[in-house]
Amino acid sequence: MTPRQRVIFYYHRLLRRGEQSQIPRHPSQTPYEYAARLTSSLRLAQDPLEEDLKLMTEQFVEARYSRHEISTEQVGRVRQSWEHLRRALNQLRQSASSRQ
Repeated sequence: MTPRQRVIFYYHRLLRRGEQSQIPRHPSQTPYEYAARLTSSLRLAQDPLEEDLKLMTEQFVEARYSRHEISTEQVGRVRQSWEHLRRALNQLRQSASSRQ
Protein backbone atom coordinates (compact mmCIF):
# COMPACT_ATOMS: atom_id res chain seq x y z
CA MET A 1 0.00 0.00 0.00
CA THR A 2 1.10 3.55 -0.61
CA PRO A 3 1.41 5.91 2.39
CA ARG A 4 -1.85 7.59 1.29
CA GLN A 5 -3.66 4.24 1.20
CA ARG A 6 -2.28 3.29 4.60
CA VAL A 7 -3.57 6.49 6.24
CA ILE A 8 -7.01 5.85 4.72
CA PHE A 9 -6.83 2.21 5.86
CA TYR A 10 -6.18 3.18 9.49
CA TYR A 11 -9.01 5.70 9.42
CA HIS A 12 -11.40 3.07 8.09
CA ARG A 13 -10.26 0.77 10.91
CA LEU A 14 -11.21 3.56 13.33
CA LEU A 15 -14.66 3.79 11.74
CA ARG A 16 -15.14 0.03 11.96
CA ARG A 17 -14.02 -0.11 15.59
CA GLY A 18 -16.26 2.83 16.42
CA GLU A 19 -19.21 1.00 14.91
CA GLN A 20 -18.36 -2.14 16.90
CA SER A 21 -18.29 0.03 20.02
CA GLN A 22 -21.79 1.36 19.32
CA ILE A 23 -20.52 4.72 18.01
CA PRO A 24 -21.09 4.43 14.27
CA ARG A 25 -20.42 7.24 11.84
CA HIS A 26 -23.63 8.51 10.31
CA PRO A 27 -23.52 8.81 6.51
CA SER A 28 -24.12 12.56 6.67
CA GLN A 29 -21.28 13.20 9.16
CA THR A 30 -18.04 14.73 7.99
CA PRO A 31 -14.81 13.29 9.43
CA TYR A 32 -14.63 16.31 11.75
CA GLU A 33 -18.21 15.85 12.95
CA TYR A 34 -17.53 12.19 13.64
CA ALA A 35 -14.37 13.12 15.57
CA ALA A 36 -16.46 15.46 17.72
CA ARG A 37 -18.95 12.66 18.34
CA LEU A 38 -16.18 10.24 19.32
CA THR A 39 -14.62 12.86 21.58
CA SER A 40 -17.94 13.33 23.33
CA SER A 41 -18.78 9.61 23.52
CA LEU A 42 -15.36 8.63 24.82
CA ARG A 43 -15.13 11.73 27.05
CA LEU A 44 -11.81 12.68 25.51
CA ALA A 45 -11.89 16.44 26.05
CA GLN A 46 -8.50 17.54 27.40
CA ASP A 47 -7.27 13.95 27.10
CA PRO A 48 -4.16 12.90 25.14
CA LEU A 49 -6.43 10.65 23.05
CA GLU A 50 -8.22 13.74 21.80
CA GLU A 51 -4.96 14.77 20.10
CA ASP A 52 -4.65 11.27 18.58
CA LEU A 53 -8.17 11.54 17.18
CA LYS A 54 -7.48 15.04 15.85
CA LEU A 55 -4.30 13.85 14.15
CA MET A 56 -6.00 10.82 12.57
CA THR A 57 -8.87 12.94 11.29
CA GLU A 58 -6.63 15.64 9.84
CA GLN A 59 -4.31 13.12 8.20
CA PHE A 60 -7.26 11.22 6.74
CA VAL A 61 -8.73 14.40 5.26
CA GLU A 62 -5.36 15.28 3.77
CA ALA A 63 -4.83 11.78 2.37
CA ARG A 64 -8.34 11.49 1.02
CA TYR A 65 -9.00 14.97 -0.34
CA SER A 66 -5.64 16.56 -1.20
CA ARG A 67 -2.90 15.85 -3.68
CA HIS A 68 -0.16 16.51 -1.12
CA GLU A 69 2.43 13.82 -0.78
CA ILE A 70 1.86 11.63 2.27
CA SER A 71 5.08 10.63 4.00
CA THR A 72 5.93 7.43 5.82
CA GLU A 73 6.42 9.59 8.93
CA GLN A 74 2.79 10.69 8.70
CA VAL A 75 1.73 7.06 8.39
CA GLY A 76 3.78 6.20 11.49
CA ARG A 77 2.05 8.92 13.52
CA VAL A 78 -1.37 7.80 12.28
CA ARG A 79 -0.59 4.18 13.13
CA GLN A 80 0.51 5.15 16.63
CA SER A 81 -2.63 7.24 17.14
CA TRP A 82 -4.74 4.34 15.85
CA GLU A 83 -3.17 2.00 18.41
CA HIS A 84 -4.02 4.39 21.26
CA LEU A 85 -7.60 4.87 20.06
CA ARG A 86 -8.05 1.15 19.38
CA ARG A 87 -7.22 0.39 23.02
CA ALA A 88 -9.72 3.01 24.24
CA LEU A 89 -12.47 1.69 21.96
CA ASN A 90 -11.73 -1.89 23.03
CA GLN A 91 -12.07 -0.89 26.67
CA LEU A 92 -15.38 0.83 25.92
CA ARG A 93 -16.62 -2.26 24.10
CA GLN A 94 -15.52 -4.58 26.92
CA SER A 95 -17.13 -2.46 29.62
CA ALA A 96 -20.38 -2.31 27.63
CA SER A 97 -20.30 -6.12 27.25
CA SER A 98 -19.73 -6.68 30.96
CA ARG A 99 -22.75 -4.52 31.84
CA GLN A 100 -25.07 -6.72 29.79
